[in-house]
Amino acid sequence: DANTQKHENGETDDFGCVPNIDDLPCDTMLAIRSLVQRGFCITSTFSHVVLRHMIHEVLDGGRATASTTIERELEQLRVSNHLRFIQFISHREDVAIVETNEYTKEVRHAIMFNERLPESHRKQLFRMFLFMLKNHCRSSIRYEDLLTSIREWKELERNSVACTAKEAIDCFLSIGILKERRDNKIASKSYWFSIPNVDSLIASLIAGRKEIMTKVQRKMYKEISRGVLERSNLRSSVLPVPFHVKDLLCKGQLRVKNTPSGEFIQLV
Repeated sequence: DANTQKHENGETDDFGCVPNIDDLPCDTMLAIRSLVQRGFCITSTFSHVVLRHMIHEVLDGGRATASTTIERELEQLRVSNHLRFIQFISHREDVAIVETNEYTKEVRHAIMFNERLPESHRKQLFRMFLFMLKNHCRSSIRYEDLLTSIREWKELERNSVACTAKEAIDCFLSIGILKERRDNKIASKSYWFSIPNVDSLIASLIAGRKEIMTKVQRKMYKEISRGVLERSNLRSSVLPVPFHVKDLLCKGQLRVKNTPSGEFIQLV
């Protein structure tokens, strides 16, 4: 079929990986997909983005040996460009993870349907960003490497270049798929690969955690029915309550107590 022919010809999929049709996904990849299917995603816009610590909870249950295996698999998937790591800039302990193919699809949508961009630029901007993703699997990219990547792409696409490197970078920043990196760990100007509206998502994540913890803390026995909690509303977060509950369970700040009346959520 077409996919087999594509593989035999050595062609790559959207994100630059040559898929092996004989390989089955590893446990870590299956855990990521399971979280996505159950709706435990950090954003409804980029609907396949999950938090790193949730993957650990799904697979290892807190066991150090399993955790080491998961981290090794995550690193292998990152280096092979099957996964992208999204560093939450203002809350460094949280790292989001998304399959590169899904990230590519969402980036394409963010660029191609952005009415602020000239229609004639959209396709080439997407192809330019795709070229960068294919050649840079880390969570950030140096400014010099960014310029080199754009220059190399332009050499390949001589007949369709209509915007400058500065215009392209400004576009990626305005959309939110690049964020300027500001920390003391780097000597040169760099950018994080990111997702649109990441700052508001981080704000919701942090505020939602605090509000959920407060709800449980205020109960007489520091516990609340899981069903009651997950049906409640949050004033401080756009993320669903079940997501926040799962997040705090995975972080070890809450735990589940099984009773004849059903599951209760307790403070740890």
